[in-house]
Amino acid sequence: DMLELGDASAFEHESMLRKIAGCHFDWVVCVGSAFGAFKSDFDFHFFATRDEAKLWLDEQSLIDYTLLIKGSRGLALEKLIAD
Repeated sequence: DMLELGDASAFEHESMLRKIAGCHFDWVVCVGSAFGAFKSDFDFHFFATRDEAKLWLDEQSLIDYTLLIKGSRGLALEKLIAD
């Protein structure tokens, strides 16, 4: 999620998902309830928490993939790849 967006949160989250959809990434992993509100509209992987996303990522073969991570500081997404 992108935190601290106030009343613009739903609009900004949906807008970001639409932009990402146009990039044709192999996988997109979204974390948080604000992104999760749009899970029926996009063919991405949605997780309520960082820990749920980490469990899924740990099961994937990420050899020869580039992983781009972007999120609000409050989500501490660097822990997705921490040992």
